[in-house]
Amino acid sequence: MDKNIIALIPARSGSSRIPYKNIKEFFGFSLLAYTIFQAKQAGIFSRIIVSSDSKAYLDIAEKYGAQTIRRPFPISDVLSTDFEWIEHVMSHLKKYYEVPDCFAILRPTNPFRMPETIQLAWKRFISDQPCDSIRAITLCKQHPHKMWRLMPDESDREYMIPLSGDIKTCNSPYQGLPLVYAQTGALEIAWTSNIFEHKNVSGELVRPFFMPEYESFDINLPEDWIMAEEIYKRGLAKLVKL
Repeated sequence: MDKNIIALIPARSGSSRIPYKNIKEFFGFSLLAYTIFQAKQAGIFSRIIVSSDSKAYLDIAEKYGAQTIRRPFPISDVLSTDFEWIEHVMSHLKKYYEVPDCFAILRPTNPFRMPETIQLAWKRFISDQPCDSIRAITLCKQHPHKMWRLMPDESDREYMIPLSGDIKTCNSPYQGLPLVYAQTGALEIAWTSNIFEHKNVSGELVRPFFMPEYESFDINLPEDWIMAEEIYKRGLAKLVKL
C-alpha cells in the first residue's frame, strides 16, 4: 500500500517545569534536533514539519532541515490539545501544498527513539489494518486500581475514594490485577482523515505499539532529565548520530 506519511513535531515554547525544554542541549544537541534527525533517518516521511509558537524554535528547526509552521498563540498554551495544532497544520497544508494520507507524531521529549523503531511502527500501521491509528504504550507501573481521589467532607477535611470505585482492589497484589497499559507519547501514527472526519487525532479503532522500554522514556520533569542522562551514560539507550 503506497501511502504518503509526514512527521509532525510539536515544540511549544512554554515549558514551566523544564524551561526551554525542547531546545535544551542534551549531550551536544537539543531535543528538537534529535527528533528531526530521528525522522530524517527513518526515511519514510515526505515532509518533516515542526509546529511551534516560537520563532527561535522554528529557526532552529529550519537549521536542521525541517519545514516549519508558526502555531497561533490561542492554541499554544498548556491546555491546548494535539487536535488543535494538528488541525492547524493540516489546514495549512490543504491551502498551500497537499494533505498527506497519514501522519506520525514525534515529540522532542523522547530522545532515545530510534529511526528503526519508527520504520517498524509504520510497517505495523500499514499491515495491521483496519485501524484508525496506532499508539505507543507500556505496561502501567502505577496501577489505576491503586489510585485514589481526594474529596472534601462537610467540614472541608479531605478523605479518599478509590479511582476504580472498588475499594477491595486497592489492597490486592499488583500481580492479581488486570493488565493495564499507559500511552507513552513517544509515537503515534494515524490517518489524516481522523482530523477531518472523526474530529480527533486517534480515530475510533486504536491498535497498540510496544516500543523498547528506554525508547519510550519521556522527559517532562527535572528528575526525568537527570534519569535520561544516567540512562545514556550507562549505555542503556542510544541517540541518533547528527
